[in-house]
Amino acid sequence: LYLEKGSNARPSKVYYDREGSSIATVKNGSFNWKEILKDASWFHWTGITPALSENAAKECLNAIKVADGMGITISCDINYRGNLWNYGKKASDVLPEMVKYCDVILGNEEDCEKVFGIRPKDFDAENTAGKIDQQIFKSVCSQMMQKYPKCKKMAVTLRGAVNANQHVMDTILEPGDHIVALTPGYEQFYTYPASLGCDYTLIELQEEKQWEPSIEDFKEAINDRTKMIILNAPNNPTGTIIKQDLMEQLIAYCQPRSIYILVDEIYKGINPQAYCDSVSDLYELGITTSSLAKIYSFAGLRLGWIKANKALIKQINFRRDYTMISTGAIDDYLTCCVLRHKEEVLKRSRDIVSKNIAILKDYLASEPLVSCVIPQDGTVAFLHYHAPIDSKTLCEELQAKCGVFFVPGACFNQEYYLRFGFTQDPHIIKQGLSLLSAYLHEQTD
Repeated sequence: LYLEKGSNARPSKVYYDREGSSIATVKNGSFNWKEILKDASWFHWTGITPALSENAAKECLNAIKVADGMGITISCDINYRGNLWNYGKKASDVLPEMVKYCDVILGNEEDCEKVFGIRPKDFDAENTAGKIDQQIFKSVCSQMMQKYPKCKKMAVTLRGAVNANQHVMDTILEPGDHIVALTPGYEQFYTYPASLGCDYTLIELQEEKQWEPSIEDFKEAINDRTKMIILNAPNNPTGTIIKQDLMEQLIAYCQPRSIYILVDEIYKGINPQAYCDSVSDLYELGITTSSLAKIYSFAGLRLGWIKANKALIKQINFRRDYTMISTGAIDDYLTCCVLRHKEEVLKRSRDIVSKNIAILKDYLASEPLVSCVIPQDGTVAFLHYHAPIDSKTLCEELQAKCGVFFVPGACFNQEYYLRFGFTQDPHIIKQGLSLLSAYLHEQTD
């Protein structure tokens, strides 16, 4: 994969070079697919493989036919890359024969139009006003499933990205731009823009105001160069949510100024009653990111997503093509497993967090050296301890002596605070808080 950087009006170009690779030069009939698939229950292929060479396409079709004959579930990611089809055949000549065997099809509306001639009904990409009607894209699924009756499920993806926040910032921000973020807050939201040559203003949240910003705070922070507001909701580390009325006021202020609002919702979902509508559903320049970490408890999959207007998603996808083309097939499969059991996964997380919030409340009622604003959503809170020791020293000593780990408030520009997580086993939470109390009383006695 090579990137030719653009200059002035000439755009950048991405070049895919797989010529001479082992899969591109594979010979038809190289694999004993019955033996390979004998213990398999699911076979997944992508449109990249048949794009590489005629033999690779034939071998992929061989595998598909064998899997179909063995009663194995077959899925495909169309993953159309026009620059790869260079051996005399088009994707539209080859892929339909393969897709007809599939039980599950993944792709986006652009794949379906270019390969199968299917496009969303009543959809004009140039006239969306930055808003996406998901019902329109359901027509793509219906048309594909009518065309390929073996297909039981079809997913049209407006693709997101791992490192979602970084992709958004890289795409939109330029040197000299100004951004607004919160403190205490996630450091990436202002230090990464600074690395791109941007200036930033931090709104200082205050515990006595429940760690909540006001619309006046944002108005004071915004200037003529402000390009983006970057938020966590719920906030890391305070757990602060952005309430619906504040979000609507913020959108009303940003809209005439064409200011983007990026909201990382990675901690959202523990308390449905505390939800604010996603900014990407409210505002044409609203961007929402999230992932399978935190409330889903699958950080190891390293898979995230972005939701924004179609024009912006296309720009991000272009950049994504030369930072990472796609996630791994195993990650995709495991992610499908997680999302298929989404409610069970979230129930487990909610049960654990609920128990630990109750434990923390009981603890605070009897421990005068610690106070905390209990958050309405998310999996973290910001403990305020009342002892004459800096947070970094406290955390290092507490971990060394007792095996208890907190993130020091110094990491968030706040001394005498500790980031506390609600996701540990409740029995361990009780033990950890007890050890924290013993340590703090040693420091104050």
